[in-house]
Amino acid sequence: MEAEMFSKSLIVIVAAMLFASSNARAEPKTTCVETTTDASASFEVTVDYKTPSFKELNEAFDWVDPSFEKAVFKKFGDQTPRKIVFEYLQFNKPISSNQVFLEADKRNLRPATFEELVAFAAAYPLEQRKFPIVALSSVAQVDGNPSVAFLGQGDDGRGLDLLWAGNDWFVHIRFLVARK
Repeated sequence: MEAEMFSKSLIVIVAAMLFASSNARAEPKTTCVETTTDASASFEVTVDYKTPSFKELNEAFDWVDPSFEKAVFKKFGDQTPRKIVFEYLQFNKPISSNQVFLEADKRNLRPATFEELVAFAAAYPLEQRKFPIVALSSVAQVDGNPSVAFLGQGDDGRGLDLLWAGNDWFVHIRFLVARK
């Protein structure tokens, strides 16, 4: 029952993403994308880079997408435990995953990994209640499709879900990023 209610809330988020994607396709793509970052919204987190088990994820969140049980995330960069300062990157219109990577790179930022997203959620559990938070470097193959992890809020509380990485992302999404 609880998972079903949370899933219904996530369907609303996905529907908004699809609506934004269809509207974005109607407009010509431009190379100029306005972004916002809030320097006051920075979050220091100690990340140990240990990938949590499905059981640990279920203990940490109110709802977890069942696909996490079989998901294997790619490892990126240095896996040495350390403190990282995260911030959000937000766009003023729907944007593709590739565009997010390009815009982050221009600002000497990189998208967060899966282990970083989970550590962020543990350190700042109320943040995902404000808006969905995506970690674009949290790539896992799910049913043959590249998917990324995101934090969300549903009727049943805090959730951890996977979405197809090929989406155009709607404007309410925040991308968790760190300095390179």
